[in-house]
Amino acid sequence: MVSWIISRSVVLLFGTLYPAYYSYKAVKTKNVKEYVRWMMYWIVFALYTVMETITDLTVAWFPLYYELKIAFVIWLLSPYTRGASLIYRKCLHPLLSSREREIDEYIVQAKDKSYETMVNFGKQGLSIAATAAVSAAVKASVALLHTGSKSAAVRQRKGLPATITPLKCTLAESQQRSGFSAVLLA
Repeated sequence: MVSWIISRSVVLLFGTLYPAYYSYKAVKTKNVKEYVRWMMYWIVFALYTVMETITDLTVAWFPLYYELKIAFVIWLLSPYTRGASLIYRKCLHPLLSSREREIDEYIVQAKDKSYETMVNFGKQGLSIAATAAVSAAVKASVALLHTGSKSAAVRQRKGLPATITPLKCTLAESQQRSGFSAVLLA
C-alpha cells in the first residue's frame, strides 16, 4: 500500500507535472529542440499510461512492481538517459510511421461510426420519450374522464351536461391524431 502511494505520487509529480511545466516553458520560449523533446516524452508517456493501466490489473502483485514503475518514470525523464527519446526513436516512430495510413483510416471510421451510433441513440431516445409522453397524456385524460363522471352532480349545478362522452382510441390512433408519429419518422 505504501509503495502504491509513493508510486502514484512520483508518477503524478515527476511523470506529469514536471514535464507539463517544462512543456509550457518550451512553448513559451519557442525552443524547437525542447519542444520536440517534450512532444516525444508525451507520446511515450501516453503509451506508458495505457500499459500501466493493464499491468496494474495483471502484475501489481509482482515484488518491487511499484519501485520498478518509479525507476522507469525517472529513466524516461532523466536528461542523462533520455529514455523517452530512446523509446520514441527506436520503437514508436518506426512503428507509427509504418502504420500511419492504417491508423488514420481507423480513426476516420471510428468517428463516422460514433456519429451514426449517437444519432441512432438520439432517435431511439426521442421515440421512447414521445411514446411515454403520449401514453401519459392518454392515461391522464382517461383518469380525468373517470373522475369527471363521479362529479356529475357538480356539473349539473354549474349548468354543464351531466355526462361527458369519452373519446375512445388506441395509443397509435392518438399519435396519428396528434401528428406525433410523423415528427418521429422525419
